[in-house]
Amino acid sequence: MNPGRNAPCTCGSGKKYKHCCAGKITPRTPAPADFNQLADLFRAGRYAELEGRARLLLDPFPEAGLVWKLLCISLQMQGKDALHALHKAAEFLPKDAEVHNNLALILQSLGQHAEASASCRRALALAPDFVEAHANLGNALKDLGQFDAAVASYRRALEINPHVAEIHSNLGAVLHELQQFDEAVASHRRALALNPKYAAAHNNLGNVLRDLGQLDSAAESFRQALAIQPDCADVHNNLGAALRVLGRFDEAIACSRSALAIKPDYDTAHINLSHLLLEQGDFEPGWQEYEWRDARGAVERRVPASLPKASSLLPFTSRDKRIMLCHEQGIGDELFFLRFAPHLRADAEWLGYWSTSKVHSLIERAGCVDQVFSRLDEAPPRDLIIPVGDLPLLLACNSTAAIPSSLRFPPTEQHVAKVRQHLSELGLTGQRLLGVTWRGGSPPVPGKPKTLFKQIGLDALAGAIKDWKGAVVVLQRAPAAGEIEQLRTQVSCPVHDFSEYNDDLESMLALLDVLDEYVGVS
Repeated sequence: MNPGRNAPCTCGSGKKYKHCCAGKITPRTPAPADFNQLADLFRAGRYAELEGRARLLLDPFPEAGLVWKLLCISLQMQGKDALHALHKAAEFLPKDAEVHNNLALILQSLGQHAEASASCRRALALAPDFVEAHANLGNALKDLGQFDAAVASYRRALEINPHVAEIHSNLGAVLHELQQFDEAVASHRRALALNPKYAAAHNNLGNVLRDLGQLDSAAESFRQALAIQPDCADVHNNLGAALRVLGRFDEAIACSRSALAIKPDYDTAHINLSHLLLEQGDFEPGWQEYEWRDARGAVERRVPASLPKASSLLPFTSRDKRIMLCHEQGIGDELFFLRFAPHLRADAEWLGYWSTSKVHSLIERAGCVDQVFSRLDEAPPRDLIIPVGDLPLLLACNSTAAIPSSLRFPPTEQHVAKVRQHLSELGLTGQRLLGVTWRGGSPPVPGKPKTLFKQIGLDALAGAIKDWKGAVVVLQRAPAAGEIEQLRTQVSCPVHDFSEYNDDLESMLALLDVLDEYVGVS
C-alpha cells in the first residue's frame, strides 16, 4: 500500500510522498469486476447498495478516484452530504471536469460562492466548452454580486448551446438586476420559446414587466406561472403585489393569503398583506400582520434581551410599567409612530425613548416621553422594550378615528434666526418661498434588496410650479449634477440651492418652518 500523501516518501528522498513518487507510482485500483458491479448498481438505481459497496472498496483502495465519484453520485441521489466525497474525487481525479463542476454545485448550495466559482474555473480549464460549468460559474458570480461577469458567463454558455431555457432565464434575471429591462424581457421570452411550461421563467418575466410598469402583462405572466406550478408561494405573492398597484385589492389580498397557506412563515407575504389590509382600513388584522416587518427583526437583533412579540402582550396595558420605546425604520416612520407615545405615557410609571441621534433633540422638545436616550445602555432599568411600530397594535388602533394627531416638532429660535439671516443675505426676505424636492428614498442598486424610492421628473415639477410668484428653495438631498441648473431654465422665478440643509435636521426643520409652501415627494 502507498504511504499517505503527506507522509515521508518510502524512496528515502526525505520529501513528502505527494511531492515525490506520488505521480510516478500508479495507485492500486479495484479490479474491473468491482467497477462493473458498481456500474450495475448505478444503472439499477440501487443507490444505498452502491454507497455501501463503494465504501467497502475505498478501504483497500483509498485513492480510487472513480470510486469516490460513484460514491458522490450515490450520496447525492439519496439526498445525503456528498461534499467530502467530492473533494476526494477532485483530489484523485484532478483532470475530471465533471467532478469539479459537481463540486461547484454543492459549494454553491452551501453558500460558498467564491469556492464554487473557483471549482467552475478548474472545470473550464479542463473543458473550455463545458456548457454547464459556464452556466454554474454565472450562478456563482451572480451570487457574489459580480453581475457583468455573470452575464459574460451565461452568454458564453449560450454561444456553445443556445437551446437551454434555464440559462436564458438566469441571464434575464441578472440583466434585470442591472436594470437592462428590455434585454431581460427578451431573455425570458427566449427561455419560454424553448420551454413554454417553465414556471420560473414566467415568474421572472412577470417581475421585469412589473418594474417596467406593464402591470397587466406582469399579472398575466404570474398567472401562467401559477397554472404550471400552483403551489409556489413566491408567485402568489408577486401576483398580489402587481394587483395591489392595479388597485384590485380583494384579489391581491386573496393572493397574499394563498401564499401564506403554502408557506405560513413567509414574512414578505405577511407584510404585503399588512399593507393591503391597512390601505383598506381593516386595521386590526393589518397591524397584526405588521409584526412581520423586517424592521422589527432588526430591533430584535439590536436588543440584548429577549423582545416579546407584541401580539403576546395583548390585551395590553401600560399601567405602572416602566417602558422603553425603541426607534425603527427611517426617520419618517420613527416620527409617525411616536404620535402614539402620549397615550402610552398617560398610564405608564415611566416612558423612555431610545432614539436615533439625528432626532434626539427634536423628540426631547416634543415632550411625548419622559426621557430620550441615544444609547440603550444609558437608560435606567425597565420592564419592557417596545419597537414604536408595535404601538398601533398594542393600543388597539382599529379605526382612522383612533389614530392620534401628528406630533409638533417646533424648531429652536436660534436655528430659525440663522435661517432668516441666510435668506436675508440672499435677498429673499419678504418673498414667498416654495420648497421643492423631486426624489425620495434610495434608488435601486443591483444585487441589493429593493427599498422605497419615489421620483418625479424635473419637467413635470417645473410645469407644476412655473407660475409661482416668489422664489423656489431646493430642499432635495444630494441633487445630481445639472439638476438644479435644469430647473432654473424651466421656471421664471429664482431657484436657490438649500440642499446642504439636509446635513442638519435642526436647520432643515427651521427652514421648513419659514417656507410658505412645499411641493414634491415625501
